[in-house]
Amino acid sequence: MAKYVAATSDIPRSYVKRMWLIGLVGTLGFHYFAVKKLKTGFWRLLFGAVMWMGTIALIVMLVTEPEARNQEGAFAFPFFCFAINMIPALYDLFKLWLGRFTDNVGAFLRE
Repeated sequence: MAKYVAATSDIPRSYVKRMWLIGLVGTLGFHYFAVKKLKTGFWRLLFGAVMWMGTIALIVMLVTEPEARNQEGAFAFPFFCFAINMIPALYDLFKLWLGRFTDNVGAFLRE
């Protein structure tokens, strides 16, 4: 009878979860750099940085310019930017919790 061994990564899942938390709760993609998915990590870092800058800029504009607050839906757009930024981060968190997050060669992370 053949023995089957599941291939797992050398990277612990707890380390990747910590990197997820450090990267502004997953939005900057530091956890992708931790599993050596550099291309995906770069794009997530770029996307997350742009969305955070947009969110912060819109909030600052709403606080400093009184006429901007009077526009309908003015407070909805910063929330929308934040929500769009959090969707991929929460998806990655669920993959981490379920043990389905993989490293750069496709091996699941070890406990």
